Amino acid sequence: MATNSELLIDRLYTVNTDDEIPQSRKNLGRLIFWAASALVILSFLAEGLFKAGKIPFGFSNWQPVLYAIVLWCSRSACRWS
Repeated sequence: MATNSELLIDRLYTVNTDDEIPQSRKNLGRLIFWAASALVILSFLAEGLFKAGKIPFGFSNWQPVLYAIVLWCSRSACRWS
């Protein structure tokens, strides 16, 4: 026979999968993930082309690229948690 504390612990880790996530919310999550991914890629591309002298505009340092990576990482963490 299980003790009261064992039953309490079992209930703590029970996940209820009866509730469906609405499709609109799933689509919003996908949109945010892909937009953040595109931002990282565009930031790297713009910075690389600017440093190579191919485009006249760019960032004075890599800080905006770092911010894009942090945004992407935080978004990825939210997606997979």
